[in-house]
Amino acid sequence: MSERIFPLHDPIPECILASLIPKSTHLKRSTCLSKPENNNCLVRIYLGRRGVDRSKTTTENVSLRNFPLHVDEMERLNLPISMYTTAIAEALALMHWKAGIDANDVEFVLGSSRRTGPMFPVHGGETGQSVSIWLLDFNQCQKFEHDQAGLKRLVNGFWWNDPYYPRPDSGHKTDKALWTTFLSKYLDASALLTDSDLPKRFIEAVEEEGYRRRVKPSLFG
Repeated sequence: MSERIFPLHDPIPECILASLIPKSTHLKRSTCLSKPENNNCLVRIYLGRRGVDRSKTTTENVSLRNFPLHVDEMERLNLPISMYTTAIAEALALMHWKAGIDANDVEFVLGSSRRTGPMFPVHGGETGQSVSIWLLDFNQCQKFEHDQAGLKRLVNGFWWNDPYYPRPDSGHKTDKALWTTFLSKYLDASALLTDSDLPKRFIEAVEEEGYRRRVKPSLFG
């Protein structure tokens, strides 16, 4: 079953531009927001990346459709990052152990809440807007076997995707705390869905891959 994803409305897009785009004026922001292609503002939740340089980003070249919001930018906007982490961890557990899919190439975005109550309701920080995490793009997902090959598919789905999940290999104090929250919530949710030890083995394999990447960085991030 498919469902329409509701875009974010003002003041959130305005707040994103004002806070994250260098030297943006009110007039420039208004012009940017009036562009038809920016009417459908969805924000990608990149819990696994920080410190991106936006010095060359302007209101003229920015796109608010699938806008990538990094974890340090969420901190700057006073967004409920721990709540996002919990929701994404629980969603991943549901995909793995309820739907039985590898979650390959799925996307987690912030959009407006629907009136009947979204699956993952969250608050829009200081904006007061009712915001939800939406999960989309299942076209690359596949079923997996409950064996070593299947486990590898899950680990690949974690690392090959955009950085929606906190990273176990980050040296940043806040990121380490987010990873601890993520693994705890993932394992708690998984325990309600399966008696298998695969969820624990999945987390261990993700951490092992994180250690390998920290020692020998991957060309693919």
